[in-house]
Amino acid sequence: MKKTALALAIALSSIALVGCGSSSSGSGSPTTSSTASSTASSTTSSSADSSSSAAVVNEYAFSVEGDSTVSYTGQTARHVMIEDIKSMIGSMTKGAETGITDRLMTLYQNPSNSQDGEAILLKTGDFTLDQTVYSDISAGKNLQGKIAGGYIADGTPSGETGTLIGEFVGSGMPAGTLPSTYVEAMFTELGALAAASSDVMVSVAGEPQAVTAPYISAQGVDYQQLVQKFLLMAVGFSQGVNDYLKPSRDFANELGKAEGKEDKPYSTAEHHFDEGFGYFGAIPTYSSYTDAEISTASYIDEDASGSINLKNEYNFGQSINCAKRDKGTASNANPTDFTGDISAALYAGRTIVAEATAAGSLSAEQEDQLRTQIKQVALTWEMCIAATVVHYINDVKSDIAKFDGTDYVDVAHFTDLAKHWSEMKGFALGLQFSPYSPLRTEMGTFADITYGSNTATLEDVLTWMGVAPVLADATDADKESYVEALDSARAVLQAAYDFDADNVANW
Repeated sequence: MKKTALALAIALSSIALVGCGSSSSGSGSPTTSSTASSTASSTTSSSADSSSSAAVVNEYAFSVEGDSTVSYTGQTARHVMIEDIKSMIGSMTKGAETGITDRLMTLYQNPSNSQDGEAILLKTGDFTLDQTVYSDISAGKNLQGKIAGGYIADGTPSGETGTLIGEFVGSGMPAGTLPSTYVEAMFTELGALAAASSDVMVSVAGEPQAVTAPYISAQGVDYQQLVQKFLLMAVGFSQGVNDYLKPSRDFANELGKAEGKEDKPYSTAEHHFDEGFGYFGAIPTYSSYTDAEISTASYIDEDASGSINLKNEYNFGQSINCAKRDKGTASNANPTDFTGDISAALYAGRTIVAEATAAGSLSAEQEDQLRTQIKQVALTWEMCIAATVVHYINDVKSDIAKFDGTDYVDVAHFTDLAKHWSEMKGFALGLQFSPYSPLRTEMGTFADITYGSNTATLEDVLTWMGVAPVLADATDADKESYVEALDSARAVLQAAYDFDADNVANW
């Protein structure tokens, strides 16, 4: 994170805004000062090497008369559930875990809130957790009810049926398949892998060797990674940019309090914006830390208590990937500042909503400014994801280059290929969930992206990636063709997001 501070649209003269998030030269220790009600805690940068005259926002913290108006515990609970689904898959064992499909479905659906009192599986090294069961974060939450496109219950569409843009594509499943059906199919496949009587075998130096991770298929799909990454996209990203921060969100008519929440200190508009922030996954003091610090560990014991509060001391999802991609370009000629840009836009947008709530109205000028900041949030968030897809394209290409004829260097070579491909595909599938995407036209259809002398769409990119990677025992022609397809996919993403060529080559 660098102090480049987005222009904050920039003269948001109606906002008592003192800066944007950034920290590559910061100490990692946030400094805050109290400001007037309905504004945020912040600090001014004195860094001589700052590339912007704007100051640094240190904390996503808003209050009225001493009461915090920020609330997004439901989003945190769902992030934890996604992490725990990954943990559950990672701990499965062959044969003994034939009930894995049902257990995954139960956590995914949380039927009758049956999982509220279940223990959180997420680990934080030597630190304990302030919250030990899901209801300690937020009760009654599930993933199925928030996935893009909703789900079918007893033949009836339910859940987020309006959040799928067009048809879900790229999964390899039949046309008309919903993201929820895709998730359930992966859970079923995990059950089949667990029940298989023998291990997946790969050839190393001409000899068959066993792959002991039961969640990796013979086709080279790592379902632990594919499931987790896809849920981050189909739930977190979709909900963030196509529900709580969607273009049609009527913030001007949400400045009051929702029915049943009259005792809460926040307006409906404030809460909706916070829920978007919650799905991004950053801690409130995110902008106080360097990209290296954010990349190193998901959790930060800010109060030195020896315990991690999952509500405000754990970075989830794309908040970490933004920092990783920034870190990967730090020494390049045109480094990215995804962390700084999104921090700035989130803070600026929330400030506008807080001021409108206090005033009881949102002016036309404020609404224009708010829309500008939300678009910046959505685009930067998506660019972090697209850059991460590029990163894994590069990894997959490197894995393929290491093939020794039809052999792998070792079993880890095969599992690395499966992991990298599954992360690439899981994130890439999610690029179809944003209404703000440069990969879509204003009408919502997939845009034709020009790269070199060719054009292609996101659907083409997903098709080129396939439903599994090319493996060592493929023909040389198939290997070459697959690498060429990945090169084309990378070129499409570079063109769509205007990524710097050196960054793309080195992510």
